[in-house]
Amino acid sequence: LLQNKYNRLYVITEKVGKHNFKQIEHVHVRNSLEALRAINRFKSNDPIFYGDFRDSINYVRAGVPFYFTYHDNWPELRGMDFSHFVRSFNIIKEYKRIFKNAVWVFSVSDNKAGFIRKSTENCSVVPNGIYTPVVQGTTVPPMEDGLLHILMLGNIDKRKYKLALSVFNQLDQSLYENTRIDIYGHVIDKHILKELDLFPFVHYGGYAEKIDFNIYDMLINTSYIENLSISVVEALRNNTPVICFDVGGLSEVVRHEENGIVIPPYDTQAFAEAILKVSSDNMDFDFSQTDLSKYNWERAAHKYALQMGIQEA
Repeated sequence: LLQNKYNRLYVITEKVGKHNFKQIEHVHVRNSLEALRAINRFKSNDPIFYGDFRDSINYVRAGVPFYFTYHDNWPELRGMDFSHFVRSFNIIKEYKRIFKNAVWVFSVSDNKAGFIRKSTENCSVVPNGIYTPVVQGTTVPPMEDGLLHILMLGNIDKRKYKLALSVFNQLDQSLYENTRIDIYGHVIDKHILKELDLFPFVHYGGYAEKIDFNIYDMLINTSYIENLSISVVEALRNNTPVICFDVGGLSEVVRHEENGIVIPPYDTQAFAEAILKVSSDNMDFDFSQTDLSKYNWERAAHKYALQMGIQEA
């Protein structure tokens, strides 16, 4: 949405993936040193610098003004395991340095804006958008009648699925033969996937281009920490109830016993009981008060353009 607002758009990158942007010229580099040299070459043209974590580390080194979007999960991630705890010292230090040096920092959730504002007041909340109208139709297999159909979305890693293993172990036995849990996402941790596959009701379907949320009874999110998951927003947009832990920014959109169930952090037994409650009680969820209007890409693009001083068409 922003690409047509620029005269030229350059991306300094080591790899080029698939994209549909027409106005982009790629500047290929092999490492951070070459990226830093490329940034310095652009200085004289008075560009607007924008980037993610690695880009912004180089912007700080180059001493150029830049804009930054924070959508990561620190500092809470440091509590997930020892490896994350060790990494947290350097990563959190780098983020704080980025926050202090950025012209402006965008946060995708209210929750993480608090972390940013400990380092700078130059911060505003601009949530990611969802694509509307929501895509109907699906690449998943046809549903079997009489089953409880549960959806999980996201890359297969410890942050998103480690707690799911504990939840599934505590599910009531009555659900084992009457439940199907479909999981879609790229595999990051093969060990986690192998453990998930041990449950007879779990079906891993790889990465799916389209998901029709309306064919599911609920979406469950067992993440240890989430900034704010767009898949949760998309589920609610389709009136599909969400069960999640009260972590990160999830409670900004999931209202307990209104459009879903919010579980105290890491109480896997309560999570398993909530699944049983939804499946057996036929709970009536009310989505009439669920306002998702701010999760809009055009609105986000307008706010980015306004803050960066980009003239809009």
